[in-house]
Amino acid sequence: MIFHYSKNVKIMTLEKKNSNAEVNVPDQLDTEREHKRLRFIDQGRGFIVLYLVITLVFPPEVWKEADFSIILHYIFDHAPRGATYMTLYDVGAAAFIFILGILLNVAYRRRVEEKGKNKAIMHVLIRYGVLFVLGALIVVVDQGLYKVRYDYVLGYEYIIIGWDVLPSIAVAGLIAFLFISIRNPLYRLIVGYGWGLIYQILMVTTFFKDYAILSSHGGIFGSIFGYASISIIASAVGDYLVDPTKKESMKYWNLLIFALINYGIGIGINFIPGWEASKRQVSFAHNLISIGVTCFGLFIFSLMDRKLNWELKYLRAFGMYPFFVYFISELPIFLLDMTIGVDLGIEIWGNFIMLVLLLTYTSLLVLWLYKKKKSFSTIKAALIFLAVAIAIAAIGIPLGLF
Repeated sequence: MIFHYSKNVKIMTLEKKNSNAEVNVPDQLDTEREHKRLRFIDQGRGFIVLYLVITLVFPPEVWKEADFSIILHYIFDHAPRGATYMTLYDVGAAAFIFILGILLNVAYRRRVEEKGKNKAIMHVLIRYGVLFVLGALIVVVDQGLYKVRYDYVLGYEYIIIGWDVLPSIAVAGLIAFLFISIRNPLYRLIVGYGWGLIYQILMVTTFFKDYAILSSHGGIFGSIFGYASISIIASAVGDYLVDPTKKESMKYWNLLIFALINYGIGIGINFIPGWEASKRQVSFAHNLISIGVTCFGLFIFSLMDRKLNWELKYLRAFGMYPFFVYFISELPIFLLDMTIGVDLGIEIWGNFIMLVLLLTYTSLLVLWLYKKKKSFSTIKAALIFLAVAIAIAAIGIPLGLF
């Protein structure tokens, strides 16, 4: 037999040449496993998306306060502005960006082969461009285009551009895409860490740190450097995981080692004055710790996938439609928050009611899509909700609802 393998499109064929000949097929090219070998990424992404959906409405705000419960605070709340520590919840945005970026290069190369380079580039630009426009619209309605904030410690006045998670994802994806031409994953990994390190140095030598503290999600600079570095690193990790020349069983143990190294160095850097782990700053220590926690979680899902063959359809369903779930969750919660509140005006019981409603309708929708094997692209989802957001803003702003 002659074994043919197309590295980019992952298509394998067997041609008979000699019935007595033998061929040793590497385990990472096992045809039985090929179609589901990366499903653990969907499972991990689904876990993060489900976690983010739940925290939109639960637990009640008072339960998140450190004085009420330090455990709930670390699981469900961000560290306060200017804090020199980070919570598990602070990992959320970075983990989401990492797990989105992990297949960035893989998806781009596949689209280049299927549609051509120009169409592949346009797809990426449109995808992140639409996300940015939608995110910017939500930010303007919610926060305004910019805010003037005064730093009482330094005596400086800053003009802070309105910012949130969607613009962060869009900017991080676009910046990471600029480095896709670096084909060697190791070199791209070095660039990713260097890009984040440059930002950390700028934070301790310029106004970047103060700007990040006064903004959200690190502000525009935190996204250009901090979150983008996470996405660049993720793309290199993804290339390694799908590389057919690497022994599959070793990939995941190396993923665990990679997780522990990032987490350990991140914890160590955290003790350097001015380099503390801070989600609001998107600091270098925060990035390393977040990458470590995320990769450890992916390792656990890979174990359940490879050793126990768990499909975990519920998590996969959420993971296969991350932006669709985000939009159908975020938009109604945003409207409630701007009007009667996510607790429906009845405090704690309202949070429980909203949790049940939110999980029920999002679960039914994604499980139906998953069962029917229907695709729902990021661009399509973003355009639909962009149209809805524009309509709501056009009606709500003149009426003074926002």
